[in-house]
Formats: sequence, C-alpha cells, structure tokens
Amino acid sequence: MACHRPPRWLFAAALLAAGPVVAAAKVVPPVIIQTSEAQFPHSLSLTPVYHGTAEVIVNIDADGKLADLLVSRYSRIEFAHEAELTLREWRYEPARRDGEATGARFRVKFDFTARGKVSTLTILDTLESRVSLASPGIVTDVLCPVRELDRPPTPVSTVTPHHPGQLPNADRDATVILDYLIDETGRPRMPVVLEATRDGFAVEAVDALSQWRFAPPTRDGRPVAVQVRQQFIFKQDI
Repeated sequence: MACHRPPRWLFAAALLAAGPVVAAAKVVPPVIIQTSEAQFPHSLSLTPVYHGTAEVIVNIDADGKLADLLVSRYSRIEFAHEAELTLREWRYEPARRDGEATGARFRVKFDFTARGKVSTLTILDTLESRVSLASPGIVTDVLCPVRELDRPPTPVSTVTPHHPGQLPNADRDATVILDYLIDETGRPRMPVVLEATRDGFAVEAVDALSQWRFAPPTRDGRPVAVQVRQQFIFKQDI
C-alpha cells in the first residue's frame, strides 16, 4: 500500500515596494467622540510660539478601543505630547467593513494656536503620500520614507507564522500582504491586512509579525519610524 505523507507548509516573507491599494469592500471610517479639548501647551504660553502642529497615527480596534498610537510629525514636542494626551482621553466608534466592526488605522492632525485648537480627521491611506501641514517653523518628520533611510529595514529577529491548515486547492499558495509601521526602536506596529488568501493565514501572519524585531531605522544617523509593506507566502510542499 502506498504511503502518502501529509502536505508540509513552507513560509517566505519579502518586503514589497510601495504602491496603490484598491479596497473592494465597503468601509465606513471610525468616528472620534471628542470628550475633551486639546489645549495649547501651558509650557509655551510665555514663549514667542503662537502656532503649532502635531500629526498622530492612531489604531482603533474592532471594540472601539485605542490600541496604539504613534506621533508621525510635529512642530514642537510639546504639541506632540498634548496631542497624545488628548487622543488617549477621547472615545471612539470602530470602523466598519461591509457592516462588520473592524480595526482601523488612521491619521489625526492637530493645528494649535494660542487662542484655541482645530483638529481634523483623515483616514490614513495604507501607503500614504506625504502631507504638507500649513504651519510656520521647522516641522520634525518622525515617519520617514523608505528611500530616505540610511539602510533598508533589516529584521534581526523573526518568528515563522504557524500555518492554520490546508487550502481547498492543494497546488495553491497562501498569501498575506501586510502594511505596518516600524518604530524608532525597531518594533513593528499597527499592521493592516491588505490581502489574504484566508483570514486564518492573516491572523497567523500578524501574530508572528508582532514578535519580529528590526534594526532601529535611521535617517542621517537619527532614529525614525518607517511604513512598509510586506508579503508573507505559505507554500505547500506536496
């Protein structure tokens, strides 16, 4: 009697170049419920600074909870701190995909003046273009384009995703494409699933990625954050 060995899953991962993403599903953006007002930082009240900006990338989970945030741009660190504090105090309603609550990553922009504050909400494109903030003074960009890094993102510690089982077609590879941020310490943050053969593979890819670590990204020797897209391929060796 012939013995048929069970299929074995192999795994590969590769960084992808940035490109446009088209979403087929109907997506309703998350809603911010502003329970408090962002204040002009008191520490700047007696300085010649009268205007400022801060831009924060926010991750709201399917329960409407603030899961993570990362300051991506600011004119003064005091504005960045005030924006973070305010976002942690606000409440949120989750985004919905085809009617189902889902996690979402988006960008919140704060414009501060000595007389008050205006904040606007913009859904973060999965691989966003640079956005110009209309404000005086020097603006610090924490989020750096890959092309401006001193060296490409380099993983120093990886974990292989666990495969969740066979696909209906044995000759078909399982593919997951994630978009995520690598912060100044080299930790992957806020992954977004762009494409997945099946939800189970996406779950395993995200879980494994959360355990990865990268060499801290730098630009001109200074720590920065970077946004990347990565493909995970689960191959079945028949």
